[in-house]
Amino acid sequence: MFLNNLDYQVMIGQRAFDLIQQSDEENRRRAEEMAREEMAGYLRPRYDVERIFARRGEQRNMQIVMFLCDITLYHLASWLPPSHRVAPRRTEWQDRPRSRHPERPQQRSPAL
Repeated sequence: MFLNNLDYQVMIGQRAFDLIQQSDEENRRRAEEMAREEMAGYLRPRYDVERIFARRGEQRNMQIVMFLCDITLYHLASWLPPSHRVAPRRTEWQDRPRSRHPERPQQRSPAL
């Protein structure tokens, strides 16, 4: 698998992670696959997603790891009642300055 438990521990505590995956590794695997396909849909037109997700350990792009964890945790937590959900993390792309030229949005090229 592309993600491992240590990747999640950076973002969420082990007890909370056990709760949202309902202590079922199969739930985690399915949520990761959904998140991976969601992310691949955006990356595929420009990047070799098979190569990106084939990397392991320190060879992985940490921004991809972070976003994939975020999306997976979102899918895992969606079954919780609204009163038990944590506030969504504010992501980097929400904080970036808007381009002065709307027809030419700011370009970022992660090292993929």
